[in-house]
Amino acid sequence: MELNEARKRFEKIANKTGILSNPIIVEPNKKERDELWDITRSFLKRIYALDIQEGYSEEAFNEYNQLCHWAIVALHWNDLLLSDEGFSLDNGRFRRDTVALAMCLYTRLSSSYKYFNTIKRSFVMPHVFGSVLLWTLRSIIDCNRDNLFNKFESKTTKEALKDYLILSNKYGFYRVEDDDYDNKDLEEIWYEIYNRFYSVRKPYQFVLNYIWNNSSLPGGMGLLSEDREMNKAFLQKMIKHNQFPDDWSVNEDLAYVSIYFAKTTDDDLTNSEEKQILSNLSGWMSGEKDYEKKARAVSYYNNAMEQFSIDDSEERFLCVLTNIYSFFVRPGEEMINKLLTFILKDLVQVAGADEELKAEEFHLIEFIRQSWKIDVKLFNDDIYEIYENDKLDSEEGVEETESVNKEESEFLSDYPGDLYCKNERWASELGQEYKLRNQPFPNVYEDGE
Repeated sequence: MELNEARKRFEKIANKTGILSNPIIVEPNKKERDELWDITRSFLKRIYALDIQEGYSEEAFNEYNQLCHWAIVALHWNDLLLSDEGFSLDNGRFRRDTVALAMCLYTRLSSSYKYFNTIKRSFVMPHVFGSVLLWTLRSIIDCNRDNLFNKFESKTTKEALKDYLILSNKYGFYRVEDDDYDNKDLEEIWYEIYNRFYSVRKPYQFVLNYIWNNSSLPGGMGLLSEDREMNKAFLQKMIKHNQFPDDWSVNEDLAYVSIYFAKTTDDDLTNSEEKQILSNLSGWMSGEKDYEKKARAVSYYNNAMEQFSIDDSEERFLCVLTNIYSFFVRPGEEMINKLLTFILKDLVQVAGADEELKAEEFHLIEFIRQSWKIDVKLFNDDIYEIYENDKLDSEEGVEETESVNKEESEFLSDYPGDLYCKNERWASELGQEYKLRNQPFPNVYEDGE
């Protein structure tokens, strides 16, 4: 199905059934469920193409998020029931597999997408109490080892599954408070899953482990081969700069941003800057004695420094900024602005710790402020005038230099490959002794040949 046609058909089905709204008007019928599968395939083709595209325009960014959103919704209605003709455990339409594919698409959604929290609340978190928990338990049992968390035993997981099935049959999903058997292993496994999906950080590693095997292997999923390989490639790429330790918290995020800020703006982290960072971290903690706050601040700082030494890339820094914004987005817009402004002011203090505000520090703080869309004045007018003018002068200088270089260049700027090279024959001593002689071609028209 062509993409534009898929969009129109999805909107028509959504308007009739209300699957994009709450409550549902009417559940999609068998024909519409089949059509939603075809629509999903069309959406996925475009999503996978955007996965490998370098850099997004705002239009492509919005398209990417909307297609992921609509595909997640469609996947909740296009599974085949056990009684349906054509049901199979490996055609991608078993409920286990449509939910798994939806979890893959969830990891692609931007937390700044306007429907992100709605999707997470309505189409992701409920499965932590149902499908994802069930097939996590089955994976550990069928593989006879824990390939997801590397901490649970198959024997105790079997007992946990028995209790889960009792609760699921009774309530339709797992309810911690209604577990009459008080199965701590079941609760602990559930919490490991819940903690990863509830966090502002995406569960890239867990989802990758979850979909890794195909249905012919123990604990495998029945995803189509294209879906498995494309999502494995995407998740592995994201893990490189966006995966954090399981016990990572927003406090480490704050420490990481401060360390990145101090280290990258002048290639150094002075003692005064380190003291200021630790003081700022302590200020975010309450209800403890000063020495306890300082000890926790040092712990967060050391954890963040360890991660910075492993990966100090711009990609990881931008991911941390997103995580911080996502964490503070929960209280409400007015509170978000207030809390994020506190963080920006902390960075201003770090910048001033060595009694000198560098241009790089000014511009990085302004970059963070703009990326968080915070409307606040952090510096006095003189500073803004100095550094904003410097930026304009610098940009004009770059443009002039590029213009000169472009005029002086004797080579084609878009010539393919690395084919421009020194001519070793005529640049050598032999070439100096036997110089290259250029002679014009004969005029064949005048010679009449």
